[in-house]
Amino acid sequence: MIIEKLESAGTYGWIAQELAKVLDYLKNTDLKTLPSGRAEIDGDRMFAVVQDYITSGEEELKFEAHRAYLDVQYIVAGTEKILVSSLQNFHQEAVPYRPDEDIVFYEETPKSVALILQEGDYAVFTPEDCHKTRCDADGKQKQKVKKVIVKIKIQKDQEEERVGQKMGIHHLAVRVKNFEAAKAFYTEGLGGECYAQWTHQKGFPACMIRLNGGGILEVLGDGGEALPDNFEERSGCFIHLALIVEDVEAAVERALEYGARLKGEIKDVDVPEPMHLGAVYGPSGEIVEFLKYRE
Repeated sequence: MIIEKLESAGTYGWIAQELAKVLDYLKNTDLKTLPSGRAEIDGDRMFAVVQDYITSGEEELKFEAHRAYLDVQYIVAGTEKILVSSLQNFHQEAVPYRPDEDIVFYEETPKSVALILQEGDYAVFTPEDCHKTRCDADGKQKQKVKKVIVKIKIQKDQEEERVGQKMGIHHLAVRVKNFEAAKAFYTEGLGGECYAQWTHQKGFPACMIRLNGGGILEVLGDGGEALPDNFEERSGCFIHLALIVEDVEAAVERALEYGARLKGEIKDVDVPEPMHLGAVYGPSGEIVEFLKYRE
């Protein structure tokens, strides 16, 4: 997600070529006179959607996300609040994906940040950014807003660079010598939330901690398992990388094609959450888990 003032956007050298075209369009178009609806820029590759509306209470609205386009949302007039959260924080669709509209709606999440966008502000939302727009800025007072949303199509060659399907980091796992001390450190000390705790089949304690920025850390204790001689050196090291994927079997097959080794069988697990799980050893011996939430 990118948030910036339109007039100072040129100072950022990392702005991609497509985004630069969007900013040029916004700066050189009489946006206030545009009627509601679609405004052409570059066919289906890039176009604008002009909206005029009255803001609503956030409880009346739903989070949305897109898969084929990036959103550049620019406020022409008015003020609104937008709630934003990572796609990884959503596990249940409220309305299934509509390919013709490139939109999917999700149920609520307790993990979101609030943005207040005023006239002249813009925000960029990627497919990984779920957003709830049109919210009352102060939670009460309705406002009339005019907004221009420029849609940037994700190019096919960009999609082909991905590993066959969309993936995102679900969590990192760390091995610790003092489980209770580590749990207190990440929760009481750093403000995380322990949302699941269990005893591993090998006898040691484990828990999942959702950090206040939205990331997830799995903490694995040392109880009940024969410890290696060099555990003091290994304590605190990261154990595995867990990726959330659309198709576990396909992800594992792809990994094996590129030098990975299968780690156990692909299976359903119930802790810490109901998931379909596959795991491999990467080319350097690292453990990579592929996860998909079960219905």
